[in-house]
Amino acid sequence: QPIDAITATIIEAHADPFNATYEVNDSEIEILNKEEFQQIARAALDGFRAGLAEHSLPVSNFMVNVLILTLFDDAVVPEIMQIAAAQ
Repeated sequence: QPIDAITATIIEAHADPFNATYEVNDSEIEILNKEEFQQIARAALDGFRAGLAEHSLPVSNFMVNVLILTLFDDAVVPEIMQIAAAQ
């Protein structure tokens, strides 16, 4: 499964440092380290695009959004979508 392989790569590389950059309380996100949060999110998005290309899948906004929704906690999705839109 290409999607599973792509997300597994991102989780292995970025999950622990990324999760340390924010907290979720009652479904609301508090970003503790905005610069690091954004840096890791951009790296994950770049990894999504590279992984899609590696697996000969379309490198499109739709596919990146699928990966965002697959991988990230619902509370952080709006923040990640903003970062993706700015890239």
